[in-house]
Amino acid sequence: MTTYLTHGAKKNVGDYLIHDRARKLWSHIAPDTDVVSVKRWEPFEFPSDARSLILCGGPGFTPRMVEGVFPLVKNAQERELPISGLALGWQGLPARNPGSFMMTARSVATLRAIAAAGAPISVRDGVTQEIATQFGIDTVRTGCSAWYSIPHLGTSPSVAPEPKTVVFTTPAKPENTAESIQVMQLLRARFPNAKLVASFHRGIEKDELTDAEQSKPLKKQARAAKRLGYEVRDVAYSLDNIGFYEETDLHIGYRVHAHLDFVSRRRPSLLISEDGRGYGQTVSLHGEKLVLWAGAKNLVERLDRRIGIETEKDWPSLSRAVDTIEEHYPVMREVIERQAQL
Repeated sequence: MTTYLTHGAKKNVGDYLIHDRARKLWSHIAPDTDVVSVKRWEPFEFPSDARSLILCGGPGFTPRMVEGVFPLVKNAQERELPISGLALGWQGLPARNPGSFMMTARSVATLRAIAAAGAPISVRDGVTQEIATQFGIDTVRTGCSAWYSIPHLGTSPSVAPEPKTVVFTTPAKPENTAESIQVMQLLRARFPNAKLVASFHRGIEKDELTDAEQSKPLKKQARAAKRLGYEVRDVAYSLDNIGFYEETDLHIGYRVHAHLDFVSRRRPSLLISEDGRGYGQTVSLHGEKLVLWAGAKNLVERLDRRIGIETEKDWPSLSRAVDTIEEHYPVMREVIERQAQL
């Protein structure tokens, strides 16, 4: 019998990381389970050996969760397959007002039914859990699957005294382009002797998933990065493209899953939050006082101060994140063990 695990990996390398870490968690915790990956955005005809469907790799808490993000839920329900959720999250909008978030009645009813199916729905942060509660949906907070790098569980933070390589991840929102360039200028001044890399998680150039208008601010940031002496990397479409993160001492930037990758491997990182997804992860791992909002008037100054505090005190935010990950891993393990029994 086969368990089907959804993923949302199209272009953004962060989605590839989520799926890779989820599969590795299942292999580590439930090694006897036959797990097959399936695209979350397409209907799917489940074969006769299908045992269950695990929703992962997409914002489960979105206005049209069933109709839009996970259309294959309908196919699973028609087959009366058990369904559960792994590290589901809120879509992040409206960014600073999660209490006003709304879902379709069908999505709410489906999530309530999933929660009552025999294994808990796991969510990635406290904000998502609060939203679920307001809709009467029972959940367990496990953190994101990207929190867990199996080889690094049980290990301590690893901080370079003087970063030799620093990666900066660019924003998703075009309105943060000017600010992004200012942050790159700050990092160039802060780390004059380091190799700096500008990493574009969803690519730079126009292609079938990025139109010409969407590409313009990305290319503008790439040109600015080159002028500042950065190496520019398009890391879309493959997890192999961020393999160099393993040799990088520090991450600072806008991409949530770059941040999670670094802290999961016990390396320092500072995340600039563009919406509620970054906010939820920062609050869960580091505390609300450490949230750095993109678009804030004093963002660059606050980031500069935060870098100074963290480096002076040997990265206390990383130590807190590592403690949080270690505390939540037993919860994640129990959730997967129960999902494997569906």
